[in-house]
Amino acid sequence: MCDKKEKVAETIRKVLDYFFSGKYTLNSENFQLIFNSRELAKGQTGKVLSEGEKSIVAFAYYLGDAHIKVNSEEDYKRLFFIIDDSISSMDFSYVYSLSGVIREIQNIIPKIGSRYRYIIFTYNNDFMRILNENNIITKALLLSNDTINEFDTNFSVPYISHLIDIYRIARKGGSPSHTTGNSIRHIIETLTKFDCISVSTESISDYIRQNIPNDKKTYTLINDLSHGGWRSEQAPITPNDYKDICEVIVHHIEERYPRQIEYCKSRF
Repeated sequence: MCDKKEKVAETIRKVLDYFFSGKYTLNSENFQLIFNSRELAKGQTGKVLSEGEKSIVAFAYYLGDAHIKVNSEEDYKRLFFIIDDSISSMDFSYVYSLSGVIREIQNIIPKIGSRYRYIIFTYNNDFMRILNENNIITKALLLSNDTINEFDTNFSVPYISHLIDIYRIARKGGSPSHTTGNSIRHIIETLTKFDCISVSTESISDYIRQNIPNDKKTYTLINDLSHGGWRSEQAPITPNDYKDICEVIVHHIEERYPRQIEYCKSRF
């Protein structure tokens, strides 16, 4: 029993350290929480911890409790975790930490092995996106109107979905469509806001002018497409024009944020 008690305490301390890096830890003798090297007395915890921090501590205890459920080392491989909306009231930075903990459970509880199983329930779209896009979960499902369907990340990460579409046209022989102009606009608008937080004095046209090669045709077409503008005397934009425009945008992003394009490559 003493051995199990120490394993529970060790697991709780590991999880707390993922989130708090020493700010909170645990007294393994009496299981009292320690805050900045000072043990919290009974009743103090509720006053010191935020609601999100309380959720984290509860999650740490939940994982630690796994040691109580097993009677042999083989039992560790039979564990099945149910994680129900564990990010309630958490700051968003903690959501990433929680996702990391779920991915690293085999390091927190080594005897569990690498093929541990779990089901995660959540109402939070961003949490679902993080789990799915980082391959922390193997299957993502959405319950809506009493029907379960595959979770579509296109709705949770529109920027990367638009960028993949542009990359497909530029470098994978994809055909442009009526949504290509919208993809261009979304990408440039996102880059504009990221590049200059004070967007009140910045515009898509400014970003294009400052960052796209000084080619009148390319600038004009990108600007027109991103604004939905059109002039009656303007010649139709050909598929090759679209390909050139998409390549200019992909090349620009590749120079500044190469891992974004590496991610696009990995999708093909």
